[in-house]
Amino acid sequence: MLLRISGRSGQGYSRHRMVPKGCPKSSRQMLLAQGSDPVLAAHQAQGLAYGLLMRHAAMLAFLDDFWLMAVATLGMIPFMFLMKKVRPHKGPEAA
Repeated sequence: MLLRISGRSGQGYSRHRMVPKGCPKSSRQMLLAQGSDPVLAAHQAQGLAYGLLMRHAAMLAFLDDFWLMAVATLGMIPFMFLMKKVRPHKGPEAA
């Protein structure tokens, strides 16, 4: 439901699509250049790609929540016109 509100169909969003194709390889190359051994560099590159994926997922979740709150807020506007106006009560003043 939320994916339809924000205009995304929900299909095609996998970790392979969200992380750029050369990201783990280029990160591995960078880590190798900084002195990591090949196995550690591969694991670190995978960790960097996973962190990027989590940032993307968090941003998409934030956008879905933002749209949901916006729609809910706009949905409350008609109820404002259904509320009764409060008139001041005329009577003895309390001390």
